[in-house]
Amino acid sequence: MSESSATTVSPVLTLENVRKTYRGREALKGISLELRPGELLGFFGPNGAGKTTMIRCISGLLKPDSGKIIRHPFDDPDDDEPVRLGLVPQNLAIYPDLTVQQNLEIFGRLEGVTGKVLKYRIEEVLEWAALKDRTRSLTKTLSGGMQRRLNIACSVLHDPDILLLDEPTVGVDPQSRERIYEMMKQLTEDGAAVLLTTHQLEEVETRCDRIVVMDHGAIVADGTLSELVSKFIGHPHRVNLKFDHPCSKPLASFIFDEPRTSATCSLASMKELPQVLSVLKQLEQAPSRIDVRSYGLQDVFLELTGRSLRE
Repeated sequence: MSESSATTVSPVLTLENVRKTYRGREALKGISLELRPGELLGFFGPNGAGKTTMIRCISGLLKPDSGKIIRHPFDDPDDDEPVRLGLVPQNLAIYPDLTVQQNLEIFGRLEGVTGKVLKYRIEEVLEWAALKDRTRSLTKTLSGGMQRRLNIACSVLHDPDILLLDEPTVGVDPQSRERIYEMMKQLTEDGAAVLLTTHQLEEVETRCDRIVVMDHGAIVADGTLSELVSKFIGHPHRVNLKFDHPCSKPLASFIFDEPRTSATCSLASMKELPQVLSVLKQLEQAPSRIDVRSYGLQDVFLELTGRSLRE
C-alpha cells in the first residue's frame, strides 16, 4: 500500500488505549493504532515488549483490562457481517500426525468452510503456499519452513479480512522465509490487512508498508522507515572520515570530533555524495578510512530507547 492511499482507506481494525496486565506485569500500556485493508504492518520490538500480548488481545485469546478493540468495516457502518480474522500463533498450531490435506480440511471446517467451497479453497492455498506436491505427506515429515507455510495456509481458508502473525519466520530457512513474505504480499494485494510481529530488523525494514516500534508495553514510534528516520534522526545517510593523525584543515559540511581524527557529514540524499567527497582533494593527508552508511531501524530504536535492540 502506498503512503498516499493509506490515508484515504478506512481502517478495518482500531485499538484505542488498550491496557493489559499479564502475569503480574503491565504488558500493554495504552496501545492505540489503526490497521487498513491492503496494508502489511510490522510490529517491531525486543522480546518482552508486549507484541504477543497485543496479538492475543486482538484475537480474543486475552481480554484487555481497559480500552477498545474495534473490528468492523468503517466505510459501511450498517454492514452487520463481522470482520473475518485469521491468527497464526508463534508456536505451530497444526496436527503433526495428520497429512497436509487433513489439516486443511479440519481447519477449514472449524472456520465454517465446507463442501465445494472448502475443496476449492484447499486447492488455492496449496498452490499459494507451494505445498501442492505434499498433500499426502504427514505434517511431521515436512521441513520447518513447510510447516510454517502450512500453518499460515490453515489460517486463511476462510478468506480473513485481517491476518495476525506472531513471529511467522522464527527458525525458518531463507527460501521458506522468502516464500512466506510472497504469501503475505499476495494477501495484501487482494485487500487483506496483515499485522505481523517480529524482532528481525531486515524483515520489517524491507518488507513492511508501515512500522510500529514497541518497547516495554508501549508504542514509541509509528510510520514508514523513511518517516521514522527523518523524525528521530534527521538526514538518512552519513559519511564518516577516519584519520590516522589529527586533521588541521576544515572541511565543508563535515563536523570534526575533539581530537580531529574523525569527521562526519549527514546527507539528505546519496546524490550529494560525489560533491561532499570532492572536498577531499583539498587535503594533503588522505583519510585512512571512509564509511558511508544509511540509517535504519536499529538506529531509530537506539535513538528512542538509548540502548541496542539486542540488550
